[in-house]
Amino acid sequence: MSGVAVRTNSLSYAVGDVVILKNVSLEVDRGAFVVITGPNGSGKTTFFRCLLRILPCRGDVEIEGADPAINPAVKRRIGYVPQLLTFPKLKVREVVELHLRLTNAEANWVEVLEMVSLAELWNREVQRLSGGERQRLALALALSHSPSILVLDEPFSNLDKTWRAWAVEQLRRLKGGVTVLIAVHGGDEVAELADAVVEMEGGEVKRIW
Repeated sequence: MSGVAVRTNSLSYAVGDVVILKNVSLEVDRGAFVVITGPNGSGKTTFFRCLLRILPCRGDVEIEGADPAINPAVKRRIGYVPQLLTFPKLKVREVVELHLRLTNAEANWVEVLEMVSLAELWNREVQRLSGGERQRLALALALSHSPSILVLDEPFSNLDKTWRAWAVEQLRRLKGGVTVLIAVHGGDEVAELADAVVEMEGGEVKRIW
């Protein structure tokens, strides 16, 4: 694979006088596996939300040549795992079916839930799932439509040892064929997969190696 998958230029976000993200410029090649690390409050989650145009940030964003704010269809090519999956009042099956319709995925809801051993919970409200179950559901949704880009915000949180190993194995299988941006604290689980590590602190990129 060649070319640039993700590009940001001077991406910034502030609430009042409090600057949360400051002039983050980043370029990620297609198929690259990029680990974004830093302490809590370093700006990792805000960066992802700005990248996906969930937050009204200043600066330029291109994902596979398009700005999601101008061409929302590009989001169908992205698999996103947020820090906390929330769908008030919606049941597990309803969330999966909605996601599959929005992304034009060929999978069905049973296949998606069986991937993460949640098929028996299809009729439970998402807000009543445990933290680990929510994270497994988020991972299943992110992978269900064969995205070309994965944006993963602390995807291993709340997962036990077995499911953490499963998640890492999925990423290992996808390496090189899918562009991955993954925010983690330590990064030990995915260190061997990383093509680059971006260290953030105080809402800025401190170094890239």
